[in-house]
Amino acid sequence: MPMIDQGEADDKIIAVCADDPEYKHYNDIKELPPHRLAEIRRFFEDCILLYLFDQYLVLLANKNLLSYAITVFIIIVKFS
Repeated sequence: MPMIDQGEADDKIIAVCADDPEYKHYNDIKELPPHRLAEIRRFFEDCILLYLFDQYLVLLANKNLLSYAITVFIIIVKFS
């Protein structure tokens, strides 16, 4: 799955267990329903955001601004 992370290509390989009954009749990612692809893409986008937010928390914790960061995170989650 082609993706971009911080302006650079960050392609993902999508794999499932060969015996998984939900996916065993698919041979190519293009055969998946559009909503399933959207869910998979959103998973990776959320992972990227959580990683970046974690790095942001470390930076703010070093500057004693962690409570501010937690407030920002709650607002982001509420409106996303």
